[in-house]
Amino acid sequence: MINLKQKLKDELKTQMKLKNKQQVTVIKSVLADILNNEKSGLKPIPIAQIIQKGIKKRMDSMAIYEQNGRLDLKEIEEQETAILQGFLPKQMSRQEIEDYLKEKTRDEKDFGKVMKSVDLDVAVAPRKLVSEILKELLK
Repeated sequence: MINLKQKLKDELKTQMKLKNKQQVTVIKSVLADILNNEKSGLKPIPIAQIIQKGIKKRMDSMAIYEQNGRLDLKEIEEQETAILQGFLPKQMSRQEIEDYLKEKTRDEKDFGKVMKSVDLDVAVAPRKLVSEILKELLK
C-alpha cells in the first residue's frame, strides 16, 4: 500500500500538470507541514493527524468568515477542506466508535487503561472524540 506522504506527492504532480492552483496550494501546505514536523526534532506526528489539523484550521476559518459575512472566503475554505478529506481514510461514525469502546470497557473501567488499550488509528477516529465517548460510557 502506498503511504500517505507519497500519495500527496503523486497527487501534487498530477495537479500541477492539470494546472489546478487551489489543489496544488493545499497539497503544498500539507507537505510543508509534514516537512516542518520531520525537521522539528520533536516526536513525529502521524501524517493523518497533520492533515486533520489542516482541516480543523480551515473549519475554524470557515466559522469566522461566516460570522463576518465573507461567504466567498468560506466557500474557498470548504473546497480546501474537501480536498484534504480526500486524503484521509473514511472516518468512523460516533456509533461505530461507541460500539468499539463498549467492547473495550466490558472488563476494564479505568479511563487511563482503556485509553491506552484503544488501538484506533487517529485517522479514522480522532482521540478527542474517543475520549469524550469513553467518558460518557464510564459514568
